[in-house]
Amino acid sequence: SNLLPQMLAKAVKQSKFTAFADLGGMECVQCGCCSYTCPARIPLTHLFNVGKAEVRKELNRQKSKEVN
Repeated sequence: SNLLPQMLAKAVKQSKFTAFADLGGMECVQCGCCSYTCPARIPLTHLFNVGKAEVRKELNRQKSKEVN
């Protein structure tokens, strides 16, 4: 896929998890290639794990509201 690691990382750092999802962050397979090749040594894979977890939390919150 055409993931943009810099934009995904920025969205997570700014707690913009909807933007993270809209940018395709949930498609990340966490292979670690972006972290490995990042010249600034930004922990991209870790940030994407955080972003994915937050998106999942929000989806679960929405599902629980629908059930109640």
